Amino acid sequence: MKKWYVIAGILALFLIISLGTCSSNFVQNSVQVDRLEAELTKSGAELDSVKGELAQLKATKEISFGNGLEVFELSLPTDVWSSEVSGKVQNTGNLPMKLVYVIVVAYDKDGTVEDMSSPRVFNLYPNEVAEWTAYPGFADSYAVYAFGNR
Repeated sequence: MKKWYVIAGILALFLIISLGTCSSNFVQNSVQVDRLEAELTKSGAELDSVKGELAQLKATKEISFGNGLEVFELSLPTDVWSSEVSGKVQNTGNLPMKLVYVIVVAYDKDGTVEDMSSPRVFNLYPNEVAEWTAYPGFADSYAVYAFGNR
């Protein structure tokens, strides 16, 4: 009979040890789940921000009329407090341009023109690249045009 008591006591001891181990693993796993959930929430917010920027970039138009100018590397406002649009313009023709207008038009969601800005670049030589910055106001999308004269 003593054997059964000893075996039952050993089994009870193993049960208590395993419960302690399981509960400590549960606490560790719970902490890890909370950490992963916080990272996922942060990643979701970043993903929403990137989706918004992508939608704005898709709505922004670069139009070239074959007049020897290329507009590229557009940088759109990154937050609601900024209306700065910038980029680069290159003379792809073979003659210098004395004056280049970069016209940035700001559009509302329904396509209404909200505002515009027209920075100028002087003496843009063939293959030369110039940076420009415009402040057309707050908008949902932008269109960028470049015109120059020889």
